[in-house]
Amino acid sequence: MTNSLVASYDASTGRLAQLESGERLFLWGFRTMAQHRACGCPIVGVMRQVYGQYFVDDAVASLEMVIEAFAGTAHTAISIHSPCCPCVSASEARLLRAMAAAQSADLDAARRQFEHWLPELAADWVLGAACGVGQIFKEVGMTLPMRDPETMGVEDDPVGLGRPVMSNARH
Repeated sequence: MTNSLVASYDASTGRLAQLESGERLFLWGFRTMAQHRACGCPIVGVMRQVYGQYFVDDAVASLEMVIEAFAGTAHTAISIHSPCCPCVSASEARLLRAMAAAQSADLDAARRQFEHWLPELAADWVLGAACGVGQIFKEVGMTLPMRDPETMGVEDDPVGLGRPVMSNARH
């Protein structure tokens, strides 16, 4: 990968508004599904409506599989913010890198990112769902850019034993 293919990102602000539209939509969806899963509220119908406005409603089932993999198998907490928070955590930045790698069929890179939270077998399994989301987004022109990890570290990502798998580090 050359530097010209790596999207830039101002890590000093860590703001959602600086992301591409596909990244923002994916991250909103991930945050929303994770938050509603944690409280036991049904959300798939609403997600389909919102994603449908962008012609990616078929991605909801794959996104739900990604959420379930994190909820059921993660060995490390993922720090996510509430759906409308303008901040981007380091975990969310890593998740976006995993999804961008999956979309571009760089499965080894995607697997390495997912293994930050998931056991090896779960990271392999979640690749199919991640590639599905990526493909659906790509079909409507929402490319998830491969960002340089050096420029994307945004907020501290506290990791600690005893934290819930879907971390409550929201604001």
